[in-house]
Amino acid sequence: MPATVMVMFSAMQKVAADNGFDPQSEEVRLICIDIFGSGGPSKTDDGVNSTFLGSRLALNGTTVQALISRIAPAFTAMLGKQLASKAVPLMGAVAGASVNFAFTRYYEEIAQVRFGVKRLVQDHGEDRIHHAFRAAMAKRLGEE
Repeated sequence: MPATVMVMFSAMQKVAADNGFDPQSEEVRLICIDIFGSGGPSKTDDGVNSTFLGSRLALNGTTVQALISRIAPAFTAMLGKQLASKAVPLMGAVAGASVNFAFTRYYEEIAQVRFGVKRLVQDHGEDRIHHAFRAAMAKRLGEE
């Protein structure tokens, strides 16, 4: 899991660099930590993104074995017993990689928003961006 977290942080730092910020600066690294710990947009979210950690912890050998035991009979019939048994580790790796990919993509998108807004504020000033955001939200909600 530490390697996965490092991949996610690197992806966020790349987004920062794409937006003109030094990915090695303390400020950028703190923003990346904030993104990782901020949780999701739901009102019931407690501010800790426990979904990723829970998904990774739940995706252990027991979970994969339970999944495989459900699909194994049909899988074995299709591939043969020896080939099916060799595919079990591959299926676990694919499941883990899928979770990693989904969450890395999520963090990249959040970083794109955070660093994009940060760049806009830097280029145009906080008051102007704040006003433009409020105007866009009012328009979207029909409150013009």
